[in-house]
Amino acid sequence: MVSLDPCFEIDTAEVDSIIKQKQKEEQYDFERDRNLFGEVLQEQFEKMVDERMIRMRANQIMENNNKRLAQLSAFISHLDNRKMALLEENNTLQLKA
Repeated sequence: MVSLDPCFEIDTAEVDSIIKQKQKEEQYDFERDRNLFGEVLQEQFEKMVDERMIRMRANQIMENNNKRLAQLSAFISHLDNRKMALLEENNTLQLKA
Protein backbone atom coordinates (compact mmCIF):
# COMPACT_ATOMS: atom_id res chain seq x y z
CA MET A 1 0.00 0.00 0.00
CA VAL A 2 2.80 2.42 0.90
CA SER A 3 4.58 1.83 -2.40
CA LEU A 4 1.40 2.88 -4.25
CA ASP A 5 1.37 6.24 -2.48
CA PRO A 6 2.51 8.92 -4.99
CA CYS A 7 4.13 10.88 -2.13
CA PHE A 8 6.02 7.85 -0.80
CA GLU A 9 9.41 9.16 -1.90
CA ILE A 10 9.04 12.58 -0.29
CA ASP A 11 11.87 13.28 2.11
CA THR A 12 10.06 14.38 5.27
CA ALA A 13 13.24 15.78 6.83
CA GLU A 14 13.73 18.03 3.82
CA VAL A 15 10.09 19.14 3.95
CA ASP A 16 10.45 19.93 7.66
CA SER A 17 13.58 21.99 7.01
CA ILE A 18 11.80 23.94 4.26
CA ILE A 19 8.88 24.63 6.59
CA LYS A 20 11.25 25.87 9.31
CA GLN A 21 13.00 28.12 6.79
CA LYS A 22 9.69 29.55 5.57
CA GLN A 23 8.64 30.24 9.16
CA LYS A 24 11.85 32.21 9.68
CA GLU A 25 11.01 34.33 6.64
CA GLU A 26 7.95 35.88 8.22
CA GLN A 27 6.47 38.66 6.15
CA TYR A 28 3.93 41.04 7.59
CA ASP A 29 1.66 43.37 5.67
CA PHE A 30 -0.43 45.97 7.45
CA GLU A 31 -3.41 45.77 5.10
CA ARG A 32 -3.47 41.99 5.14
CA ASP A 33 -2.60 41.30 8.79
CA ARG A 34 -4.10 44.17 10.78
CA ASN A 35 -7.35 42.25 11.32
CA LEU A 36 -5.43 39.69 13.36
CA PHE A 37 -4.74 42.27 16.06
CA GLY A 38 -8.05 44.05 16.30
CA GLU A 39 -8.06 47.80 15.86
CA VAL A 40 -4.42 48.87 15.59
CA LEU A 41 -2.86 51.84 13.92
CA GLN A 42 -0.16 51.36 11.31
CA GLU A 43 2.46 52.77 13.71
CA GLN A 44 1.44 50.23 16.37
CA PHE A 45 1.49 47.44 13.81
CA GLU A 46 4.98 48.41 12.64
CA LYS A 47 6.19 48.50 16.25
CA MET A 48 4.80 44.98 16.82
CA VAL A 49 6.52 43.74 13.67
CA ASP A 50 9.81 45.35 14.76
CA GLU A 51 9.54 43.70 18.17
CA ARG A 52 8.77 40.36 16.53
CA MET A 53 11.84 40.65 14.29
CA ILE A 54 14.02 41.51 17.30
CA ARG A 55 12.67 38.46 19.15
CA MET A 56 13.30 36.23 16.11
CA ARG A 57 16.91 37.45 15.83
CA ALA A 58 17.44 36.94 19.57
CA ASN A 59 16.03 33.40 19.33
CA GLN A 60 18.32 32.65 16.38
CA ILE A 61 21.34 33.94 18.29
CA MET A 62 20.34 31.87 21.31
CA GLU A 63 19.92 28.76 19.13
CA ASN A 64 23.36 29.29 17.55
CA ASN A 65 24.93 29.84 20.97
CA ASN A 66 23.33 26.67 22.32
CA LYS A 67 24.72 24.69 19.38
CA ARG A 68 28.17 26.17 19.99
CA LEU A 69 27.90 25.40 23.70
CA ALA A 70 27.03 21.78 22.91
CA GLN A 71 30.06 21.55 20.61
CA LEU A 72 32.33 23.03 23.26
CA SER A 73 30.94 20.67 25.90
CA ALA A 74 31.61 17.69 23.64
CA PHE A 75 35.14 18.94 23.03
CA ILE A 76 35.77 19.38 26.76
CA SER A 77 34.50 15.85 27.33
CA HIS A 78 36.85 14.57 24.62
CA LEU A 79 39.78 16.40 26.24
CA ASP A 80 38.89 14.99 29.68
CA ASN A 81 38.79 11.47 28.25
CA ARG A 82 42.13 12.02 26.52
CA LYS A 83 43.62 13.40 29.75
CA MET A 84 42.46 10.34 31.70
CA ALA A 85 43.94 8.00 29.08
CA LEU A 86 47.27 9.83 29.21
CA LEU A 87 47.30 9.78 33.01
CA GLU A 88 46.66 6.02 32.98
CA GLU A 89 49.40 5.52 30.41
CA ASN A 90 51.76 7.67 32.50
CA ASN A 91 50.96 5.65 35.66
CA THR A 92 51.54 2.40 33.79
CA LEU A 93 54.92 3.61 32.51
CA GLN A 94 55.95 4.79 36.00
CA LEU A 95 55.08 1.41 37.48
CA LYS A 96 57.20 -0.36 34.85
CA ALA A 97 60.19 1.89 35.59
